[in-house]
Amino acid sequence: MGHEACGMPVKLGAKVDKHQIHLGKLYSALNLNGCTHGLNGASALLNSFGIGNDGSYAEYYITTFDLLVPVPEGVPPAVAAIASDTGVTAYHAVHHAAQVKPGDKVLIYGVGGVGNLAVQYAKHFGATVYIELNKRLAAGFTVNTTIDFVATNQTFTTAMAAVARNAVDFPVSPRVVLVGISAENLVFTTLAILSSEADSYGPRSALVAALDLFAKGTVRAHVSEHPVENVNEIIEELRASDVLGRKVVVARM
Repeated sequence: MGHEACGMPVKLGAKVDKHQIHLGKLYSALNLNGCTHGLNGASALLNSFGIGNDGSYAEYYITTFDLLVPVPEGVPPAVAAIASDTGVTAYHAVHHAAQVKPGDKVLIYGVGGVGNLAVQYAKHFGATVYIELNKRLAAGFTVNTTIDFVATNQTFTTAMAAVARNAVDFPVSPRVVLVGISAENLVFTTLAILSSEADSYGPRSALVAALDLFAKGTVRAHVSEHPVENVNEIIEELRASDVLGRKVVVARM
């Protein structure tokens, strides 16, 4: 918590284009900008909004205008908040990394707060989605893509097996997209890298698209709102893995 946010600007800096950002309008705030990079030019996850840097536990925070995306009519503030990471990450994994298209068979591991949106996005793009396939995989069943929001040895091994029997047709080949983060060391061969991709966050366009799908009702978020006074209780629930969907703390209810 604290790394997903939406809010209204209360003051604009001297260099902000007042035709782009408006005081009092609701915006969803991206976690990362294009100037924050990690290895090989990738986003520096541990130096982002609310993770390494100040986040949305603060009543006010300073951001750059390029990280703010206007929230469409019909999208509640709590949904706009979780769209800034949950919505972006799931959308980017499905649409950009996995490149899911009509007719694809997609196996998704970890249908939690982020993964449940990935299921909806994959269906939106015309895929057939599977969540539990152990018996069918053992019998030789395959999928086009696996998206792993858990990233343990067990899920990664099964994910690789689920696409291993597919024919490789470059430049588009069976894909395993790793989104989850775990403390486990994953073991794989160099050949396996040809059909896998490690991924996490997405670009501004992913947030725009996610908010649009929320506004249209195509994708629905499982989210609940709670007053900031309950934040310690909610954090304990998160630590105990006792949360379904996403919980959003609201400064003023």
